[in-house]
Amino acid sequence: SYMKYPYFRMWAALLTGRGNPLVVRRAPPPPGVAAPRDKVAPAVPTLFMWGRKKPIMFHSQRWLDAVLSVGGCSAVKELPSGHWLQRDPAFNDSLVAWLTTAHAKL
Repeated sequence: SYMKYPYFRMWAALLTGRGNPLVVRRAPPPPGVAAPRDKVAPAVPTLFMWGRKKPIMFHSQRWLDAVLSVGGCSAVKELPSGHWLQRDPAFNDSLVAWLTTAHAKL
């Protein structure tokens, strides 16, 4: 699966002592291709949830701030679960509450 690569990179860097596994180095874009934007943020109200017990996080405080900066009914929420959020009963409650709020603001 495509998600195995970040884990491979992290463990390879940790076990071999080569580089910092938390730093991603991007190659420059080819000629004629625009460079990626430094700030990526959702353009619509977004609910972003993650599990506290997940061993590796792929988001930062900067991302959470970007989600919240959209305004409206955007929200971020940490759940007391691992990788599989939908197994936590709080997931459905949080999702229904957010959808209800979002629908009311439309």
